[in-house]
Amino acid sequence: MNIPVYNKEEPSYAYFSKLRDFEYFLKKEKYNIVFNFVTEITNILNIKIKSLIDFKRIPVKNLIKNEKITNLINSKHKEIITSLSLIEDETENTNIYDFLNKILYPIGYKLIKKTFDEQKYYCIVELK
Repeated sequence: MNIPVYNKEEPSYAYFSKLRDFEYFLKKEKYNIVFNFVTEITNILNIKIKSLIDFKRIPVKNLIKNEKITNLINSKHKEIITSLSLIEDETENTNIYDFLNKILYPIGYKLIKKTFDEQKYYCIVELK
């Protein structure tokens, strides 16, 4: 989908409607990129998710100490940052918490750490 161009003969509300549709399209595309990446992570952990908010009660130790997940992040880091049109900081640490928050925030989500039964878990929540 291309950015809408204003046609002088159409009413302004029609053009703004096209712009909203375009914004929705871009956000949906970014959501799909992030969701596919998070799905790759959960597949490594043998967890199936249908949406980002299904990513919950994932033990912190399972994510941080998993070499396959670390390798996945390192191999896909640049590709994900580029496809989401984010600015990459060359000195940036690519730990899972910071990286996931960096790619989740532009689509309205955040990775948080919660404690249940004295264990720490990661959950993805929608920003309000």
